[in-house]
Amino acid sequence: MIPAHPKPQCHARTRPLLGLQYLRALAALAVVIFHSAARAGYDFRVGEAGVDLFFLLSGFLMIAITGDDTRPATFLADRFRRIVPTYWIATSIILLGALLDLFPKMQLAVEHVASSYLFIPAYSPSNGRIWPLLVPGWTLNYEIMFYLLFAAAMALGPQIRRMVALTSAFAGLVLLGVLLHPNDAIGAFYTDPILLEFVAGGWIGMLWKRPGEWPRWIGWPMIMIAAMLMIAVGIAQTDAMRVLLFGVPAALLLLGTLGLERRAPVEKHRGLLLLGNASFSIYLFHTMAVSVAAHLCERLDLPGAVLLPMGIFGGVVAGLIGFLLIEEPILRFFRQRRAPVSRVARSPFPVSGEI
Repeated sequence: MIPAHPKPQCHARTRPLLGLQYLRALAALAVVIFHSAARAGYDFRVGEAGVDLFFLLSGFLMIAITGDDTRPATFLADRFRRIVPTYWIATSIILLGALLDLFPKMQLAVEHVASSYLFIPAYSPSNGRIWPLLVPGWTLNYEIMFYLLFAAAMALGPQIRRMVALTSAFAGLVLLGVLLHPNDAIGAFYTDPILLEFVAGGWIGMLWKRPGEWPRWIGWPMIMIAAMLMIAVGIAQTDAMRVLLFGVPAALLLLGTLGLERRAPVEKHRGLLLLGNASFSIYLFHTMAVSVAAHLCERLDLPGAVLLPMGIFGGVVAGLIGFLLIEEPILRFFRQRRAPVSRVARSPFPVSGEI
């Protein structure tokens, strides 16, 4: 998940890639709707694809915003500033709520609390799932692992070597999972095929950095195919791997959006841009608002048809408040105290809010 203010320029381009911000907004809203629908008793399975889109965007952006001379320490410091403070604050809010008995079903254990702050996968004592205190934080465990391996791969030199190494490492981990079926939290978590979405995004980033125009079918046609696949996934009842159900259409959506960006500037929409900038906070804080809406509807005996819009609206508003009062001030604080701007900080891409 780098502030949104630097202006994008890829090769000769000097304009922002607004389409990426809109995709980030779409991903965050999909997750909010998914969780709101689940609490309201509705099935919006396709909303889970928001996470897969976030992972693809992360892989793409890490390649796009770095170069052969990017230093690992600088890269990791930027990643830390971008993600950790806001996440720790959100986790602390959940912890405080649990200590005040605001979440009766939440069980606390010292080991689980510590692992939640340290980005270490662990089984939750509340539900037996590999979830941290702040449930959406499970994706950040993957993000941190990806950043660490990405930084380590910088020692290999050119980006093509890094991508080959990362792809081999992630494919190897997935293969181990298939062969060994680990039951421990770390083993099960870090051998999931969802890891492949990071390297898929990275290879899309490598393709983006190559000069030249893209075929016209890498644009609206690809976006339409992605939309049809998403609709099919929403209708179908299948146990196929998530990376196929959600990862493939999300990758096509990313490619199609970049295809449009390649040819002409994407029109600016202030509302979508704000949601894109705030997507990280929306992702982190929305479940709190959805829970409040669910408890309120339960007390007032209101139907799911009321809870659904309440949860969506509350989740977005909670995220925007978190962005304006927590995330953005933290980023501003670091920007004001940063030494000469690093290569990562001078990134041409507006990359706030990636998950």
